[in-house]
Amino acid sequence: MEKAAIEFFVYHFKIFFLVFIRISSLFFLAPFFSSIDIPIQIRAGFAFFVALIVYPIVYSFIPLAPDINATAFAVNVVNQIIVGVIIGLIAQIFYLVIQVSGQYYTMQIGFGMINTLDPLSQTEIAILGTFQGIIGLMIFLIIGGHHFLCYSIVKSFSYFPLYNFELVNLTVEALTVAMSKMFYLGFMFAVPLIGIIFIMTVIMGILAKVAPQMNLLMLGFPLNIFVGLTMLLILQALLMDVTKDIFMYMMDFINHFLNAAKKYA
Repeated sequence: MEKAAIEFFVYHFKIFFLVFIRISSLFFLAPFFSSIDIPIQIRAGFAFFVALIVYPIVYSFIPLAPDINATAFAVNVVNQIIVGVIIGLIAQIFYLVIQVSGQYYTMQIGFGMINTLDPLSQTEIAILGTFQGIIGLMIFLIIGGHHFLCYSIVKSFSYFPLYNFELVNLTVEALTVAMSKMFYLGFMFAVPLIGIIFIMTVIMGILAKVAPQMNLLMLGFPLNIFVGLTMLLILQALLMDVTKDIFMYMMDFINHFLNAAKKYA
C-alpha cells in the first residue's frame, strides 16, 4: 500500500514538473512576466502556483508512462520548454512592435543619440521607445493580455502536449511571419509622425532656397523636436487604439498557431 502511494506521488510529481516547466518558460519570455524588475523567485513562485491551479485540468493531456526512464523524461522536459518559449517569444515579438515604432520616432525627430534605461528589459533603448513601451504595457494589461497568455499556455496542453518534429516547419513559419510583422507594423505605427517630419523637411528645404541667409541648421533641429513631440501627443489617442489592435492581432495569431499545431499533435 505504501509503495503504491509513493509510486502514485512520483508519477503525478513528474507530470506536475512538466506543467511547471512549460508555464515557467512562458513567464521568462512573455511581456510583463519577463520584466527584470520582477525577481526570479517571484516569477518562479507565480509559475508554481499557476501550475498548481491548472494541474487538475491538464495532467490527463500529457502522455507519460509510469515507468519512463531518465532520458525520455529529459526529452519531455525539453518539449515543454520549447512550447513555452515559442508562445512567449511570439507575444514578445508583437510587444516589440511598440518599441520599434518608438525607435522610428526617435530617429526622425532628432533624438537618435539619446537613450534611456528600459525598466522592463534593463537595457538602453531610444527614449521614445521606452515611452511607447510603457504605454504599450499598460494597454496590454488593460485588455487582459496577461490573462490571455495564461489561457493560451493552458490551452496548449490540450492542443499539443508534446512538441514533435512535424511542428518545426510550422514554428519556423510562425516566428518568421511574426518577425516580419514586427517591422512592418512598427513602421506603419510610425508613419503619421514620419510623414509630418518629412513635410517639415521639405518645407525647410524650400525655405533654404527662398531665403538662403536664414540659419536653417540651427532652426531645423528644435523645430523638428517641437513639431514631432507635439504631434506625438496629439496622435497619442489614435496610437493607443492602434496598440490595442496590435495586441488583439497578437492574440488571434497565437490562437491560429495553436489551432494549426493541433493538426500535427
